[in-house]
Amino acid sequence: MLFKGEIMKKILWAATLTCLAGCGSAVTMKAPEGISGAQAYPVERPKGSSSIGKQQWKVGDYEIKDVNRKGQKSKGGSVGGYSSSKTKGGFTFTVVAPDGGKAEFECETKSTEKGSALGGGMSLGWNWQSMKCTGDAGTVTVDPPENEGDPIGSIDASIGKLKMTALYELSNGKTQKKPAGYLFADADGKNVAAMDVNGQGVLHLGSEAQKENPPTVVGAGIAMLLFTEFVSQQSGKM
Repeated sequence: MLFKGEIMKKILWAATLTCLAGCGSAVTMKAPEGISGAQAYPVERPKGSSSIGKQQWKVGDYEIKDVNRKGQKSKGGSVGGYSSSKTKGGFTFTVVAPDGGKAEFECETKSTEKGSALGGGMSLGWNWQSMKCTGDAGTVTVDPPENEGDPIGSIDASIGKLKMTALYELSNGKTQKKPAGYLFADADGKNVAAMDVNGQGVLHLGSEAQKENPPTVVGAGIAMLLFTEFVSQQSGKM
């Protein structure tokens, strides 16, 4: 059973990700500070990112090969004013670094929607999404945070375990309620990289992550772009 506070957290998480997937703004994320030797790499990918079939992307000198989205499967039902549905999807891709290092990823995405009739023509609904990527290079995990400001996910990379937190500042100096991107930091709080998920996407990669072999951090950024796409598709069904 979900209590009121838990329901509100799920609602806020869904709203956050829905806007993260593109609320119509061309403004980019403010470039994060504290990433040693950071380089900004725009993601080169086909327009209309939900195209069917394998795609070849580029992030600077990194090749993102065979980006392949899996078909989505949904199931659900309703009983006595209560409804529930789940949608599963996923994607695979391979990151190839300039030095030849490779990181293969297989990611599973999940979306859960629940609703309850309150009477008098009123109803309450909420939804949330999660992701788990696995591969021989490491893992990437995204789950709804327990509290506001908590990390929303983690990365098990060859340079260590990293946590992901949301960034809200924009390049135009304004701050928005929804995340504009994600910051990746190590266990000591040192910023390693960041991913701007607006539009085509921009990866801010620090010097330590640039040397990483296999390139798990680059893969984590790509996974977040594809996860954002999945979330956007789910919000369009509501």
